[in-house]
Amino acid sequence: MDSYHKNLKAKCYRCGKCCTFIVTLKRKEIDRIAQRGFSPKEFVARDLDKDYIKLINGKCFFLRVDDKGNNYCEIYEERPNPCIMFPGSDKSITKCEHFEEDYLKKNRLF
Repeated sequence: MDSYHKNLKAKCYRCGKCCTFIVTLKRKEIDRIAQRGFSPKEFVARDLDKDYIKLINGKCFFLRVDDKGNNYCEIYEERPNPCIMFPGSDKSITKCEHFEEDYLKKNRLF
């Protein structure tokens, strides 16, 4: 992991932006999510022999909005590894404007 990511514990602003990324799923992750009562047919998209979380209107199938308008993950406790690892070590894939802003402030770069 590069110093950019190692030096910052990302704060979640519940913007839902990270929930627009394509997330690959492993079989054990599908099974774990299915144990919550979701059918894989509901949330799994398959392409080129890989499984992904379905996007509905460009957003993760599991992204929800509470009564106050805050985004949250319906399967947060069972979320797949790419979600757990966000923002990850490849900032070209996992750009988050809030993450960038926090990093710059923390390191007094603006």
